[in-house]
Amino acid sequence: MPAQLLVCVTNYGFNSNALTLKQFFQSTFETIIIDASTPGGFAEADITIENTYYPGLWNESVAQAIQREAEWLLFIASDVQLIEADMAQLCIQQAMEDPNLMLWTPSLAQNSRASFKSTLNRATAGMRHCGVAEGFCFMARTNLLREQHPIPSENRFGYSVDAISALRAHELGTVAVDDRVTIYHPAAKLEHQPNPDEASACGSAYMNSFSISDEVKSKVNQLEQIAAQEGNTPALNPLNSLDLGCGSKPNDLFKTGHACGIDVRNPENRAEIKLSDLFIEPIPHQ
Repeated sequence: MPAQLLVCVTNYGFNSNALTLKQFFQSTFETIIIDASTPGGFAEADITIENTYYPGLWNESVAQAIQREAEWLLFIASDVQLIEADMAQLCIQQAMEDPNLMLWTPSLAQNSRASFKSTLNRATAGMRHCGVAEGFCFMARTNLLREQHPIPSENRFGYSVDAISALRAHELGTVAVDDRVTIYHPAAKLEHQPNPDEASACGSAYMNSFSISDEVKSKVNQLEQIAAQEGNTPALNPLNSLDLGCGSKPNDLFKTGHACGIDVRNPENRAEIKLSDLFIEPIPHQ
């Protein structure tokens, strides 16, 4: 039976964490390690390929998802660290059940390396609309990624691959970041950093080879601008924040915009506060 999700842990030089990530995901999902010929070898890798930088790992991951007829691919670089991941499997399952969702990413710790601000963690309790998901940890429908596969050799560092995936996903459906799962991506090692001018030029040429509507570009820019101004991008689904023992006014700690509360007193007769003694009564909400 084809796997609904294939997890590809992609590695170059972070063997120990690659094994940690595989162990974490394989209890629930089919998981493999793809290694780009790490110096000194990595015997535990499931697949070893020539080191052709990010595009090589991306291309092999998508090829494996296509070969295994997986509906979804979760691509994660082996230098990614899981910070808040207790709900990861549940959140991934929920994301895959959304018929409109094309591309999903966990949120990034505020001190993490990030190119796109909309992926940074916010104090919310669910999924938000995301502008561009980072290319080092994302889950996408295989059919979406198939459109770019393989990344041409001219784009040897893979710049703009994540942006094209996100823009195309916005054309077809929804792109989401999940604040219930948080990861950390450290700064790249000096020896892993490409020449920025060459990489940017390759990425720009690659971006210009695709036709994306101005409407989609505007939508993505708007989401990234909201995030750059330290705002929350809109939630995928309306959420309520429930404050138990709220006092005179409920706190909206998850910044949902819809806070309600429970307390034994309601001195100002606020409509959003329900009276209940939770020592002896159930919470009066579903």
